[in-house]
Amino acid sequence: MTERKQKRYFRLTRSEQASVERELGKRRPSARGVARDLGRSPASISDEVRRNRTVAKGPGRGERAADVPEDACARLLAWPWTCNGCQHRRHGCRRALRCEYSAARAQALADGLLSEARKGVNKKEYDFERAMAEIRADVARGLSPAQIAEGRACEFKAHPSTIYRWIAAGYAGMSNAELRRKVGYKPRKGRAEAKPTSHGPERSYKAFSALPEEKRARAAEMDTVIGLSKDSACVLTLYARPCKVQVCLLLAEKSSSAVAAALDMLEKAIGKPLFQRLFGLVLTDNGTEFSDTEALERSVPRDGPDQSVLLRRAGVPAEGRMREKPRGAAQALAEGPGHLVRRSEGARHGRRHEPAQLRAEALAHEHAAHRDAQGGGPGGRGSPHGRARHRGDPLRKAEP
Repeated sequence: MTERKQKRYFRLTRSEQASVERELGKRRPSARGVARDLGRSPASISDEVRRNRTVAKGPGRGERAADVPEDACARLLAWPWTCNGCQHRRHGCRRALRCEYSAARAQALADGLLSEARKGVNKKEYDFERAMAEIRADVARGLSPAQIAEGRACEFKAHPSTIYRWIAAGYAGMSNAELRRKVGYKPRKGRAEAKPTSHGPERSYKAFSALPEEKRARAAEMDTVIGLSKDSACVLTLYARPCKVQVCLLLAEKSSSAVAAALDMLEKAIGKPLFQRLFGLVLTDNGTEFSDTEALERSVPRDGPDQSVLLRRAGVPAEGRMREKPRGAAQALAEGPGHLVRRSEGARHGRRHEPAQLRAEALAHEHAAHRDAQGGGPGGRGSPHGRARHRGDPLRKAEP
């Protein structure tokens, strides 16, 4: 027959104490039932309630009620040891002493018991007196607690902070006045007051907090993200809290002029009405890149209501084989500020290109290039334009 191994005891957790409190709130609580649910011994549940119950009414209210007088209520002399589930708890009870069990208070009492057990010196009285005599002699010679702990490591083990704490507690008649560096330095001053910023009180966080709740909820957040210390470039982030959209713009340098140029580019790309609706109120930190408030708050004038943009990569000539395609504002923002945003030719002349017409012009341009490479005449039946025209395709001849 194998011997049953005894389970190691652990303290009841906060959730287990809450289960015990709920069981005690019943009219007829069962220690065996809650012990079965928690996988504990009924004696452990009973001892937990009796050890951590507190006085709800009577002398010593709020303190631990380990023992009660013999003339107390029968519920306090045996299980359930408390008045939690008593029907006369709220009204009709004339007892001078009432006890209750609370999971929160039980946890606080258990933590306090462990803390009290760890106070003091974990040494025998003779060994501690001998160690303090040596510490006092070394301090009189001018040694610091760190030097004492290092030099006396073979005789007693104590950390320098422990020696400092023993001296401050007054053990062996010592005090901090015997430590030269402890009394040689001036006490540290309190925390210095915050210096006034350059933007003034009208743009401070206090002024932002004074705004109505609706305006503060619509505010956007702007900040810069840096990388390695040797990199001068950084990323400007704009987070619109109402719609939870974040825009990231690459800056060549972390300066107020670069931030202002990025905001101007963004306003041109999405338009002034949308820009003011999304970023009308922006919350930043006190960084130097946001110091030029006039440039950041200045709007960029536009020369027309048309919002169509043309994306052209920087460094590529316009007369090359690059095909220019109109992009939307969202696509322009996705490409970043490393690209030039320009208005299309149709927008300059007051008209807009339709997507089908643009595709037709691009296809015609490719067909013309292919025909010229093969030496075919324009508009012949063997040429791509001839086949397209005989089939009724509404393609027009591409401009040279």
